[in-house]
Amino acid sequence: MKIRFQLACVVFGVVLTISRLAAQDVTVTDPAWFDLQKPPADQPPTFKKRPKPEFPEELKELEQVGYVIVEQMIGANGERLHRVPMCSNPYLEKAIEGEEKFSPAKRDGKTIEVSCWYGIIFNPRSARKAGSDATPRLLGVAPIRVEKKAVPSGIKLPQVIWATVSLNENGALTNFVFDDSAHEAFRQQVGDSLRAWRFAPARREGKNVEAELHLPLVMRIFSNEAKTAGPSSPPKPVYRKQPVYPIAMNKSGLRGQVKVEFIVDKTGAVKNPVIIESNNPGFNEAAIEAVLQWTFKPGIKGGVPVDVRMQLPVVFELTDGGRDLVEVSRPSKKKQQKLPQELQYDTAPKPTGVIYPVYPYPLLRDGTTGKAVVVYVVDAEGRVSNTKLIEATQPEFGQAVIAAVETFHFIPALKDGKPTSALMNMEQIFRDYPDGAIIAEKSLELLKMEKNHPEKILSAKTLDAPLKPVSRHSAVFPSALQGRLNLGEAVIQILIDEEGKVYLPRIVKATDPAFGYAAMQAVVEWRFDPPMAEGKPAVVRVQVPFVFKQGQEGDQPKANPAIDKSTFESALPEEKQP
Repeated sequence: MKIRFQLACVVFGVVLTISRLAAQDVTVTDPAWFDLQKPPADQPPTFKKRPKPEFPEELKELEQVGYVIVEQMIGANGERLHRVPMCSNPYLEKAIEGEEKFSPAKRDGKTIEVSCWYGIIFNPRSARKAGSDATPRLLGVAPIRVEKKAVPSGIKLPQVIWATVSLNENGALTNFVFDDSAHEAFRQQVGDSLRAWRFAPARREGKNVEAELHLPLVMRIFSNEAKTAGPSSPPKPVYRKQPVYPIAMNKSGLRGQVKVEFIVDKTGAVKNPVIIESNNPGFNEAAIEAVLQWTFKPGIKGGVPVDVRMQLPVVFELTDGGRDLVEVSRPSKKKQQKLPQELQYDTAPKPTGVIYPVYPYPLLRDGTTGKAVVVYVVDAEGRVSNTKLIEATQPEFGQAVIAAVETFHFIPALKDGKPTSALMNMEQIFRDYPDGAIIAEKSLELLKMEKNHPEKILSAKTLDAPLKPVSRHSAVFPSALQGRLNLGEAVIQILIDEEGKVYLPRIVKATDPAFGYAAMQAVVEWRFDPPMAEGKPAVVRVQVPFVFKQGQEGDQPKANPAIDKSTFESALPEEKQP
């Protein structure tokens, strides 16, 4: 049954102008206030350099409206201080990355620092302006903001919910119905926002007609709790060293994007940068190198400097653009038909975070080569939530690949515009010589040092000063042990070279082998200040303990569909015809 809503006062900023319609049917709106009744300034910021997003290639075959609300903090000089994009579709976040430039807001003729928002709208081909037939076209959006205390206890509000809106022949909204009745609790907030949206009506044989439109709705949770007295502002960049494209990657023709999380401390220095997403591990080291040299004006809260955690992307690209390390294509229709309905999709997952497996130390030391094949499920949140070893020439190779795969992150697959689960596979060849990927030249050098000159590898006790970590990554709780074990431990031995980089991790002990492999996969990404002995850089051997603790019940991955042998086979690469 459809439910009609009552008219109410609009409390959100309304799209006032449509400023650009791009060739790929992308509309960008001007910056607006969250509340037009209480504007924070006389004049809002305006674009000096307008973003020019392109319609994502992965979405061109879908007939689904998409949009992004970008919340911005703009400084008194027009600089972008803070940016939070809220996307109706995860593929849109990559499409909108860019450097906008603004003229600052003004109050009483003086430029000031303010928060505002603007929208980016992606209309499908079916909503074209020309032609006799068309689906409704989205022209303007407004934020949907829900105060934290308004969320009923026991309800987990996702970032995107879905509703079907009814539009009359003039494109005016007459009704909306949620896909999930549990979201009726937010009817007031959604209704207040939707009444500020604008649509062009559907057409049939050249005439405007009534129509329905299935829409994703981006929800933004905020809190009005009292804040510490005094102005608050995020860190402001003072110096951002441009990343250096790694020489070893020059011949690869690959591009990379690495998202780094770090702390800007009270002095404005960068502390503990860690890789949280990377579509190519070959760029991780260069990204950390660049970020460690950045400096900021520290964040301010209550009038005093504070530590602030930040996330920023570091992009590596050749002049001709380059290609991605992992490119996923949609399976053939024949293979799709073999999959359970819940694992079928229109748009394949896109990797945003991948790493190389760690070569198991005993096998590397002995020169053992081989391969492993793993099939895994990427859930609707882009997480790996189910893995299955299909083939391994050595059990250790299989464990290593599983540990790597479980750290992967994806933009999830799409079915009818909605995120869904997908089945994927990874085949990893383990070779005992450096190829710029799974084995580094330095690893083989240190293996020779262990064999021929073990006295050159020092213990931590002989160093001039205690080891100081500059980047540490947490380990992932193995999915195979979730539900069976709540706690686990592992001790990993590593070598730290003269530059503070980690090599040759090996398991000393572990309460379960899966904990050991997960710990190795984490520690190999760590980095330290260069170890020094008698004033000279040194190679040092240390042991690192890891403790694993199962997350709370609400943090557990959702149940996945059962995967039988035929389903696994459907996920494997198709054989190439001779």
